[in-house]
Amino acid sequence: MSCIIIILKLNLPKLICAHSLARFNYLLDSIKKNTINERFLSALEVLDDIFPEIDFRSFH
Repeated sequence: MSCIIIILKLNLPKLICAHSLARFNYLLDSIKKNTINERFLSALEVLDDIFPEIDFRSFH
C-alpha cells in the first residue's frame, strides 16, 4: 500500500468532518444574511442525504 493511500485513509474522517462543518457554517451564514443559494442547497441535499430511502412526506 502506498504512503499516499495510508495518509488519505487516516485523514478521511477528519476531512469529512471538516467539509460537513464548512457546509453547515456556510448555510448558517446564508440563513443569517437571507442569501440562500438554492442551487448550492440542492447540491448539498444530494451530497448529504444520509437517509435516501426515507420519504419526508410520510411524516406530516
